[in-house]
Amino acid sequence: ANPIGTNDFLSFIAMIVDIIFKIGIPVATGFFIWAGFQYILAQGNATKVATAHKNFKNVVIGLILFLGSWSITDIILKTFQSIVGR
Repeated sequence: ANPIGTNDFLSFIAMIVDIIFKIGIPVATGFFIWAGFQYILAQGNATKVATAHKNFKNVVIGLILFLGSWSITDIILKTFQSIVGR
């Protein structure tokens, strides 16, 4: 019995990327919501607003990097799968 559920390396990598994507999107959403709460809790305090803005910017940059790396990995996997013939 195969506990992983895949029979080749490309399917295994695709499964790992899918799991990481399914975990990463909710985590990024949580950080995005937290940055929004920081804006609300700042109540006009300039230093707290600046911190919230910095955190929001970092979340957006991280999400762009995450989605970019996922799309590049997906393109590479699909290219290999088309070469192999699956």
